[in-house]
Amino acid sequence: MELENISLEELFDFVKEELMSSNHSDKKSFYFKYLYKRLYPEAYKFSVYYGLKHNDILDVIQETFLKVFSYHLSFKKGTAFKPWFFKILYNKINDKLREMKKLNVSDIQEIEFFYGEESKEINSFHNLIDIDGIICKLPKHLKDCLLMYAFQGMDYEEIGRILGISSRQVRNRIKEAVEEISALVEDFNV
Repeated sequence: MELENISLEELFDFVKEELMSSNHSDKKSFYFKYLYKRLYPEAYKFSVYYGLKHNDILDVIQETFLKVFSYHLSFKKGTAFKPWFFKILYNKINDKLREMKKLNVSDIQEIEFFYGEESKEINSFHNLIDIDGIICKLPKHLKDCLLMYAFQGMDYEEIGRILGISSRQVRNRIKEAVEEISALVEDFNV
């Protein structure tokens, strides 16, 4: 069987069948590895767009796959697998971001006080934040829609299922995000 040509839903059905069988076959491991191999690059890229670092991304992806396989019975046959998977990934990313907010991180003002406000390092750091952080400056509801649409290639319906909103709201949020990015770029004089 050519696994490259089957949909994610069919592949996950194979994984579910193997998970529900009592035997511990190499098939189970093979299907799991193949599913992981197909989804890992997209999940990694999606997590990067939320500003997570490599080790945090690996944690999030591992937790996502564990949850997918723990709750494999809740996946309804006939529904799209990719939005279900990314909804779990999205929730895990948000959990990680909330966890990271609780951590005590040095304040930029303390760093500026230590190095001096006119330090080359501080100025280059601020420029890097301005350039790389334009999307991060968007409100969360706009950033979520834009990242899923522009960088994951999801359509409005898939994004709507993940976020629990209508496809029209998704379209409006993407339009608003693009307008805000245009305004931020103009403010930055790029």
